[in-house]
Amino acid sequence: MTLSPGTRLGPYEITAAIGAGGMGEVYRARDARLDRDVAIKVLPPELAQDRERLARFEREAKLLASLNHPNIAAIYGIEEIGAGPTIALVMELVLGEDLAERLKRAAIPIDESIAIAKQLADGLEEAHEHGIIHRDLKPANIKVTPDGKVKILDFGLAKAREGDPASSSTSSKLSHSPTMSRHMTEAGMIMGTAAYMSPEQARGKTVDKRTDIWSFGVVVFEMLSGTRLFGGETVSDTLAAVLTRDPDWSSLPGGAPDEVRTLLLRCLQRDTKDRLRDIGEARVALSKTARGGAATDQRRVTLATPAGPRNRVVLIVVAALTFVASIAAMALWSRTQPKAVAPTHLDLAFPTEMEPLPNLTSGFAISPDGRAVAMIGVILGSRRVFVRPLSSDEAFEITDPTGINGVAFSPDSQSVLYQSTRGTLVTFSLADQQRKVVAEDTDLLGSLAWGKPGIVFSRNNALWLAPSGGGPLRLLAKPDPARREVALANQIFLPDGRLLFVSLTSDDGSERIEALSLDGGTRTVVLENANTPLFSTTGHLLFSRDGALVASAFDSVSLTMPGTAVVLMPKGELGATGSGAVQASLSANGDLIFVRSRYQATRVDLVGREGAAQYLPFPSARYTNPRVSPDGRRIMVEVSGLRVEAFDLERRSMSRLSPEAPGTGWPIWNRDGTAAFFRRYNTPSWKTTDGTGQEGQVPGGVTNDYPSGPGPDPDSFLAVRVASETSGDVVLISRTGAFEPKPIVATPAYEGGGQLSPDGKWIVYATNESGRFEIQIRRFPAADRKWPVSSGFGGQPQWRPDGREISYRDGQNIIGVPFDGSKNEPVIGKPAALFRDEYDFGLGLTSANYDRTRDGGFIMLRRETPGISLSLVLNWTEELKQIMSRGAR
Repeated sequence: MTLSPGTRLGPYEITAAIGAGGMGEVYRARDARLDRDVAIKVLPPELAQDRERLARFEREAKLLASLNHPNIAAIYGIEEIGAGPTIALVMELVLGEDLAERLKRAAIPIDESIAIAKQLADGLEEAHEHGIIHRDLKPANIKVTPDGKVKILDFGLAKAREGDPASSSTSSKLSHSPTMSRHMTEAGMIMGTAAYMSPEQARGKTVDKRTDIWSFGVVVFEMLSGTRLFGGETVSDTLAAVLTRDPDWSSLPGGAPDEVRTLLLRCLQRDTKDRLRDIGEARVALSKTARGGAATDQRRVTLATPAGPRNRVVLIVVAALTFVASIAAMALWSRTQPKAVAPTHLDLAFPTEMEPLPNLTSGFAISPDGRAVAMIGVILGSRRVFVRPLSSDEAFEITDPTGINGVAFSPDSQSVLYQSTRGTLVTFSLADQQRKVVAEDTDLLGSLAWGKPGIVFSRNNALWLAPSGGGPLRLLAKPDPARREVALANQIFLPDGRLLFVSLTSDDGSERIEALSLDGGTRTVVLENANTPLFSTTGHLLFSRDGALVASAFDSVSLTMPGTAVVLMPKGELGATGSGAVQASLSANGDLIFVRSRYQATRVDLVGREGAAQYLPFPSARYTNPRVSPDGRRIMVEVSGLRVEAFDLERRSMSRLSPEAPGTGWPIWNRDGTAAFFRRYNTPSWKTTDGTGQEGQVPGGVTNDYPSGPGPDPDSFLAVRVASETSGDVVLISRTGAFEPKPIVATPAYEGGGQLSPDGKWIVYATNESGRFEIQIRRFPAADRKWPVSSGFGGQPQWRPDGREISYRDGQNIIGVPFDGSKNEPVIGKPAALFRDEYDFGLGLTSANYDRTRDGGFIMLRRETPGISLSLVLNWTEELKQIMSRGAR
C-alpha cells in the first residue's frame, strides 16, 4: 500500500514517504494527539489479515519497546487503524543523514569518528544487556542527528540470546522469534549485508553478541579510513573478503590513536574466542581516548594478524520473508577461486514456522551460476517459493493461489520456473517479477528441466518440450508399454543440449537412465538399474542405485561410462522422493546440495480432544496421510512416497498393503474397509485388504487424481482431480469402471479434501473461491447448495465418525465444529479450538494429514527431528575427484 501526503491514519497524517522497511512502507507523519512528528511503518493491507505476519509485526514492536536508550531509535506504539484494519508501527522520527550517506563524501575526522563510535557502543551495550543482538549493524542503520546524536535504527534482525541470564522475560520469549525484517536468522542462515557480516554469519554459524562487535569494528574502520573494509564486485567476492582478507591497516589515518587501532584489532578477530568479549569494553576504551585519559601516541603502529588461507566461501541464506515461516530461506555462495580448495560442508537450518517439503522431486534448486537457491516451503498450508539472489539484499517470494509443486532456474539464472499444484508451468523473472504461462495440464510429479533448448516437463507420464523461443509444445518421448514403462521422469540437460531421463517401470529395480536427442532422435540406454542422473563438469555422471548415490566416469559425447562405479553416499544418507529419486542437485560450479534422510522420521500420536498425546509404536519411518480403518482397528499410512502400510492397534505390528513403487501414496480405505485406494506410479490403484490380495488400476483414473475419501459404496471413492480449466475438483470415481468419473463439486476455484459424512448425506471439502481456503459443506450427491463451516481460513476437513462434528485446521489450532444433518437444513455450530496444532501439516491445504478415531480422538503426525535436512557442500567436485581417485586404485 502506497500512501500519499495528506492521507490520515487515525490521529496520524502522512506528510512524506521515507523509504521501505522489511515489512512495509515507512512514512513521516504528524501525530495530531501529541503534536509531534513520527515515523510510521505500515503493514500492507493485503498482509494485515495474515495472522502469522501480524504476529511478527507485534513481536518487532515488543522487541523494540524493550529498548529505552538515547542512542536507539524509540518505538511509541503499534496501532490498528480503521476497519481493515491498517496496522502501523509508530516510531521515533530520526532526522539527519545516515552514515552510509555521510561516508559517500569522505572519511569522518578522527575525533568525530571516536565520538560517533562511543555513542554507537553505548547503544549496543544497552541492547546486549537486554539480551538483544542487532545482527545487521551497518552505516545505513546508523543516523547522526544535526546536533550530533547517534541513533541506531532497525533492530529488525535482533534476536534474544538463549540462556542469557541477563535476558529479560520479554527478550527470552523472543529467543527464536523472527522479526519483521525480510531476513530471518537461525543457525545455518545468513542475514544482514555482506560487507558488514561477521565471519560466523557468513559461514552460517550460530551467532551471539560478538557478531555485533565485529560489525562495530568494520563500521568504525570505515569511518576512519573512508573506504569499505571488505568489498568486491559481487556479494560472493565480498563474503570471500570477509572470511579471508586481512584488513589493510595502512589505510587508517596516521593520526589514529594506538588505543583505537588496538580496539579495532580486537574487534576484527575472525575467531570469536579471540574477539573482544563485550562492547562495554569498547565504550570504556573510547571514553578514555576521547578524554585524553590514555596515552595517545600519534606514531604509526603496524598491526600484524595471522594470514589465513584464501578459502572459497559461501553465504548460506534460507530466505525467510516477513511472514515466514516460513520460507522460508535460501543458500547463496561464492564462485570458485582459481586455486582449488578443500570442500566445505554446511548444514542449512530453516525457520521453525516454515514447513519444508523434503519429498518433492523439484522442491529445491540451485541456480546454474551458483548465485541463488530456490526452495518450496509451506506456511499455514500454503506452498510458496523463496528465492534469494546474491545481487539483491531482498529475497523474492513467489506465490500461486493453488500452491507450488516444483521449481527450477533458467539457464541464465535470471528466471525461475515453477509448477503450480493445478499443473500449470509458469516462468517468473527475477528482474521484473513478470510471469508467463508456458504449459498447462502437466503431471504433478514436479520433475522439471530448463536448458537452452527449452523446458522439459511431464504430461501423461510422457516428456514434452516447451521451446525457449516459444512455439507449439512437442512430445519428446512416451512410456513404452512393451517394457511396462509407467513414467518418464527426473530429466536433466547435458551440455550439448541432449536430455538424460529416467524410465520408470512397474518392475521394481528395473529403472534405467536413457539419453534422447531433442531433434527427434531415438532413445539410447545409458545405464540400467539407475535413477537420478546428475552431470558433473569433472567428467562424471552421478546417479542413484538402490538408495545410494553413485558416480562413474562419463563420456557425455559417446554416452559411455568407462571405469568402475564408486559409491559416494550409502543408502540411508539421502532423502528420496515419490519417484524413487534421491534428493541431490549439483551446480555447474561444483557445489552439491542434498536432503539428509535423518529428517524423514515421523512420530505417530493418538491425541485426545483436549490435546493430550499418546505415542503409538510405529517403526521409525517417514509417514504421511494416516487413515483409520472403518472398524477402528488399523491405521493406514503412506511411507516415504513409496508404499502403503497398515498398523494394527491391537497387535502393535505393521503390514504392507502395496508393493513398493515410485509415486505410491495418498491412501484411503473404502467404505467397508475391505479395500484400499491409493496412487501407485502416480495413478489411482486399489488392493483388497481382506486377504485375497487382489489389486489393479482404477479405470478412468488419471495422473492428477488424488484419493481423498471413501465413496457411498465399497467400490467408489472421492478424489481431487487437478486440471488447468477448473483447478481442483471433487470427483467420484468407480473402482470397477461401472461409471465415468463424476464431478461432485466443480467450479473455477480449487476444491479438494472431499469427505462424505458417515451417513452419506453430506460432503465437506476445502475451497479457495473466496481467495483463501475455507471449509464448506453441501448435500450429497446433489451438491446444489453450500454452507460455510469454517470461520476464516480453514483446510483439511474431517468428520468425527459419529457425524456430529467436523474438524479442520486453521494453521494454529485443530478446530471442531458441531454439526447436525438430520434435517433438510444443516445445523452448523460455532467453530471452537480443540488443541494447539503443533503437528505436521503435510503437503497441502485440502487433503487431511491426520484422521479421527472412533471415539472422537485424533491420529496426528509429528516430525521427530524439527527443521529441514538440507546440506550444502562447497567445492564438492574436489571431494568427488578424491573419492573417484581412491576408488580407481
